[in-house]
Amino acid sequence: MDAKMKGMIMAGMMAISLVLGILGVLGNAWLDADPDAEDDMEGFSMSSGLNNVVITYDLTKLMGGMME
Repeated sequence: MDAKMKGMIMAGMMAISLVLGILGVLGNAWLDADPDAEDDMEGFSMSSGLNNVVITYDLTKLMGGMME
């Protein structure tokens, strides 16, 4: 392995670590659901990331109907 090949391998590893670092910092910001797609589901929102899913329900209307 000569010096040029070693430099190319190091540059490739640095580029991969940079890309993985950016993905780690951004988290799930680039995977948010489209707000227009949620028109038929009021009070429900969902977002997902590379390793997690967050589901949020708004139960105020449901609980208001149950209290009457």
